[in-house]
Amino acid sequence: MDKIFSLLSEKYKPIKWNEIIGQKDTIFILKKAIKENRLSQILFFLGPKGVGKNTCAQILSNELNSFSEFEDDSSNRFEINGFFSLEYIYKITNKFRFTPKIGKYYVLIIHNIHIFLKYFFEFFIKFTKNKYPHILFIFCGSEEKEIPKLILSRCQVYEFQSICTKEIFFHLKMIAEKENIEIENETLFILSKHARGSISQALYLFDKLIIHNEKKISKELLIKKLRIIDIQYYFKIVDYLLEKKIHKIFIFLNKILKEKINYCDLIIGLTKHFRNLFLSKNHETISILKFKKDIIYSYIAQSKKISIIFLMNALSICLRLKNECEKFNKNHKLIIEIYLIRLAYLLDIYKNKNFISTKVEEKKK
Repeated sequence: MDKIFSLLSEKYKPIKWNEIIGQKDTIFILKKAIKENRLSQILFFLGPKGVGKNTCAQILSNELNSFSEFEDDSSNRFEINGFFSLEYIYKITNKFRFTPKIGKYYVLIIHNIHIFLKYFFEFFIKFTKNKYPHILFIFCGSEEKEIPKLILSRCQVYEFQSICTKEIFFHLKMIAEKENIEIENETLFILSKHARGSISQALYLFDKLIIHNEKKISKELLIKKLRIIDIQYYFKIVDYLLEKKIHKIFIFLNKILKEKINYCDLIIGLTKHFRNLFLSKNHETISILKFKKDIIYSYIAQSKKISIIFLMNALSICLRLKNECEKFNKNHKLIIEIYLIRLAYLLDIYKNKNFISTKVEEKKK
């Protein structure tokens, strides 16, 4: 493979603040704290995985040590996680007791804080009681509860957000153009959406597709390799429910699962489909749907065939189905089939109720 197809996450890793995707507000606050000399010695970068916490920590380390983007401050920066022993961490922190020979600060970036055991935090508290102004600690985690309150109370917290699909899309589009990769906007949008707010995940998936086809990525390749469920599958399942063709749902479900689709993804997708049908029943909420016009028209058309009461119950059933599948590792297919039968039965009840009420109204007239 040609050298231009190196790991995209490494090749396009941001080295300056303005290259970070989707964290403008957080970076603005962080840069202001640096400029006004209000940066705490202990920072907590809080947010989902793959949104730039580690990258920002590294850029911050460079900036505090007055290193340019072309210099490496790896001798001043140490990154540890919960997989290292306390002995190793003790050895690293022991080096911090004296001021660095190059630069102004030692920066310790701590990942996977949810894995750290209690004794690490006890050690950390004891260590920080001895004041070392040349040391900066950066905790990276996804939830506040991952850090004990005693440490959290001493942290400056910087919140990182999930990255919107639009920003991921334009970043991937820029990379595709630079790498001369042919990919349609629709396919790129599906990929961006599938990354679920994580730029790291988006680049990882893009890399995965490039390995299979260096120059062109089709929608078919994307759906097959990433095991993405085509939205048309959900329309078909609901159509079969409306037509009372349960046997066809079973055959279709079997076909879908043969493609090694993740059970949870299928359930989540079906739940979202019922939500989208619910939104499609009111012209004021249609604007919430972010799809191409033809897909939105399909939602409006299908929603007209289903009552709001059924959709509310269908959402409730889907949520129970999700919880059921998360509890049990086996028989996912059977559980899904049972709940689809319940949906079909429920739909039949509401259709009959509507039919009876309509007949009663006609007799009254």
